[in-house]
Amino acid sequence: MKAGIIIILVLSIFSMLIIFFLLNNENEPNKQKNGFKRSFVNSTVILVNTISTPTDIISISGITANTVFLSKTTTGEILFTDYKGTKKGKLKWRVGHPFYGINNISFVDSPYVYILAGDASTILKTSFNDSEVSEINIPKPIFSKGILINPELFVLRQFSKTVKDQKFVSYNSITGSLREESDISEVHNDGGIATDGMFNYDKKTDILIYTYFYKNSFLLLDTNLNRIGIGNTIDTFSSYQIHVTNITKGKSTYFTNNTPTRFINRASTVYNGKLYVYSTLKADNENADIFKKNMPIDVYDLLSLHYIGSLYLPKMNGKNCYSFKVCDNIIIALYPNEIGYFSIRATK
Repeated sequence: MKAGIIIILVLSIFSMLIIFFLLNNENEPNKQKNGFKRSFVNSTVILVNTISTPTDIISISGITANTVFLSKTTTGEILFTDYKGTKKGKLKWRVGHPFYGINNISFVDSPYVYILAGDASTILKTSFNDSEVSEINIPKPIFSKGILINPELFVLRQFSKTVKDQKFVSYNSITGSLREESDISEVHNDGGIATDGMFNYDKKTDILIYTYFYKNSFLLLDTNLNRIGIGNTIDTFSSYQIHVTNITKGKSTYFTNNTPTRFINRASTVYNGKLYVYSTLKADNENADIFKKNMPIDVYDLLSLHYIGSLYLPKMNGKNCYSFKVCDNIIIALYPNEIGYFSIRATK
């Protein structure tokens, strides 16, 4: 248990350091050709409004047609604001004991709010209409990532009991049953660093998506953890752009990269049967100056796995976003110290 917590903390700190590195050095690999081209859709992303945020906002927990919910590093605090920035507030959970952790993940499925506390193997639930907090204890080992499928079902990326890696599991909060995947995750015995990525769940297609950070692939699963398919992003990086080594001290094992790491897919989201991926890579047919000022969002159809096209999401004050959501024809993007509210408008 102690060794597992050390591994998950090292993974979380490692991810934060990588994000910091990318914010400052992301364009370095794009000085050379990357071997692929982009096709841009007939739409333009227009900035409608910006809203300032505290420095400790770490992710977008959810959005509705007119509200965005934000997660702070302080466990239990969810901020919310309308898209004009005129109606703001926060939810402070009344939790009897601390569940603070770098690895906490928050979801808002209004009116309910969930915190997945991986290093405590716990899921917390409350609502905006009730101050009571329910606590769901997940059978160990601890988990590093998770996603809400519905109020009863969660999918987690949990440390394995048999290998030094991570696997997908589903947890039913009503029955208390924990189901492990069958031969889906690759085993590298590196604590799950090489295969690190992002969860998304699309309600329209009832498909769970796991997009890898370090190679051009995304997995499609049903909610029973059966593999539906494997999609590829449009770039050519089919092998993991990271090399991991392990260090053993006493009974504890630490994993870290031993070469410079290259993110392929930086952030992703889903909406209405489509996967939106923020790629860090410049296509061979892109203008270098335009690419430097924007972030390419590549769009894929979840049923056919086909690439639909790309659009540009502008950088804000030269900074990249690290979380974004799509709803109808709007994009909400989280940047350092601010939110960008964008409209997707068709061009002639």
